[in-house]
Amino acid sequence: MENLDWFKQQLKRLTLSELEVLEGWIQEQKQLISQVSSQPSKKKSKRRIVKAVSGHTPSGKEALWQLEYVRCGKPRCQKCTIGDGHGPYWYYYWRESSRDKLKSKYWGKRDPLI
Repeated sequence: MENLDWFKQQLKRLTLSELEVLEGWIQEQKQLISQVSSQPSKKKSKRRIVKAVSGHTPSGKEALWQLEYVRCGKPRCQKCTIGDGHGPYWYYYWRESSRDKLKSKYWGKRDPLI
């Protein structure tokens, strides 16, 4: 909550036009998150999202970073049948343009935000 209070204080300093630009960006981020995380669920989902953060790809494009547990699909895998699955692993999702298919890339276990 400490970060949220700091963030609110920073927002109070913005002009109306800056807030309107920020509002548009927030709407885009919400839409991107809902597109990625609201995929139809099957019997057992292949991935379980632990954390989602907006950011950029290594090449600088806007992206959604997600920390996910992944299921391998092997019927005798104990991590998948008993536990949460393998991971958690970082993936990032982005579009080249607004009409392009959503792309994803595996990042690994290390935190991309550090």
